Amino acid sequence: MTRTRKLFAAVLLVAVVAVSGLTAAFATDITETYAYLPDHSVYFYDVAEGYAWAHREIDTLAVAGVVRGGGDHLFSPGSAITRADFIVMLDRAYGMSQALDSGAIDAQGGFVDVPGSAYYSKAVTAAKAFGVATGTDDNRFLPEEYGLPAVVGGFEAGDVLYAVWRMVCMVCDGPPALENEYVRLVTAGGNAAARAAVDRVFQPADSLWRGLGEIPDSGLVLRPAYARYDAAARYSLARGAGTEPPGCRCGQVIRGLLHPEECPLFGRLCRPEDPVGPCMVSGEGACAAAWKYRSADV
Repeated sequence: MTRTRKLFAAVLLVAVVAVSGLTAAFATDITETYAYLPDHSVYFYDVAEGYAWAHREIDTLAVAGVVRGGGDHLFSPGSAITRADFIVMLDRAYGMSQALDSGAIDAQGGFVDVPGSAYYSKAVTAAKAFGVATGTDDNRFLPEEYGLPAVVGGFEAGDVLYAVWRMVCMVCDGPPALENEYVRLVTAGGNAAARAAVDRVFQPADSLWRGLGEIPDSGLVLRPAYARYDAAARYSLARGAGTEPPGCRCGQVIRGLLHPEECPLFGRLCRPEDPVGPCMVSGEGACAAAWKYRSADV
């Protein structure tokens, strides 16, 4: 009896080891494919509730190294994705830049708006070589995409109305895009001769913008070869601080954070005949327009 029990125990042990080995192998295979067992993400804390339906696919991409989240095990599933980040994920999934490095495909150059120091530069260059990213007619990639509609419009009443109508259509029906309605004068590449002349004389520089502060490389200054024409240097002119008058909220109005009527100076100390802030000085300013049409039912 004892021998029989020992034999049974030995057979059972072998069976358990065999099953454990098969289970481990199977589990490894499943982990490489899905990386989950429960009905929620095992990588990102915020892939839950309204986003739980996508946790399997997100975890699969996380295991493959395609998505990495934003740190602290957060995926930010409700955030918009830029064009550049999408190309980076494609590169991680299909190894386009590796093929470029190995010489399997020839480079086709880069895009004028993708600096070599950008984290997505290599992936975008590889995507262009494969024909995945073609860019615009003037060789731009437009790496940042904000999901907002924009229309280039003219100054005539018909132009303005059509531009507004197109934006309303994109807001209601989508998808958001940048459209050129002013086709009789505006082209994707712009005026090549004028752009070449500006580029020859000026170079990008940091610039102060009302309501936005200083934005890197958003302005232009004269190149060193034309420094003798720089009035600021020639006459020792100091750049102003660009601060708004006390109490003025023009910066917030420009950014859409405040309605003109919500400014404490609007209609009290600030009117078109005696303006305080720049938004009231200009006839095209938001505050001047709000004052002019304040009684209109629009």
